[in-house]
Amino acid sequence: MSTIYLDYAASTPVDPRVAAAMCECLSNPDAQGNPASATHGPGLAASDRVEAARAKVAALIGATPREIIFTSGATEANNLAVLGVARAARRARAVHGHVLSSRTEHKSVLDTCKQLEKEGFAVTLVEPDDSGRVLPETVSANLRADTLLVSLMLANNEIGVISDVAAIAELCQARGVLMHTDARQGIFLNVIVGIVGAALAGFFISPMVGLPTINQGSFSIGSLVVSLIGAVILLAVVNLLRRGSVR
Repeated sequence: MSTIYLDYAASTPVDPRVAAAMCECLSNPDAQGNPASATHGPGLAASDRVEAARAKVAALIGATPREIIFTSGATEANNLAVLGVARAARRARAVHGHVLSSRTEHKSVLDTCKQLEKEGFAVTLVEPDDSGRVLPETVSANLRADTLLVSLMLANNEIGVISDVAAIAELCQARGVLMHTDARQGIFLNVIVGIVGAALAGFFISPMVGLPTINQGSFSIGSLVVSLIGAVILLAVVNLLRRGSVR
């Protein structure tokens, strides 16, 4: 009996071009150098591949290559962004602050918020409306004077509802608060970094996008995008799942 797989919001089948690109890298010793080693040919060749992939990711979401920092996956990138903002603020101000998120966030964000609570940060998890969306007015009503960060997903990975992240980002910017949006499924919406307006944004690269990557299982790639948009720091989390190549 054949299987009909429908949960593309979680993971997608491996594109044949992904498998071919990976097989080439894994089977060719000349492609297995350390890209951080710029003192020999194999290292330089590996670096060229990484930089080509970086340029493709940047072009896909409207960033520049120098703004892309690769991580092992979306979870690490989310953790790096949320924990990084909170802990950096604590070091700079020597005080703990407030983080706002919702009860329907992905586990990678909720678990990070739990960790921040253990470290002494205040965390508010707002309730979505009856449709599952987090409304801008709900966020506005729960912002505090010491709010450091708002972390809300763009498109929910379980029920698919889309929140008005652009409006929420605008009100956060007006209040001087950084915003993170886990927009892993947002790439389906042709989301571009500069248009979303969030301080931190996450993206999922789908099978319909012509950018090859590696699968979510044993092979996973993510990235953290660091960009300046006006007076707001944009950290976009890019999770490259089962589609594309690193050629």
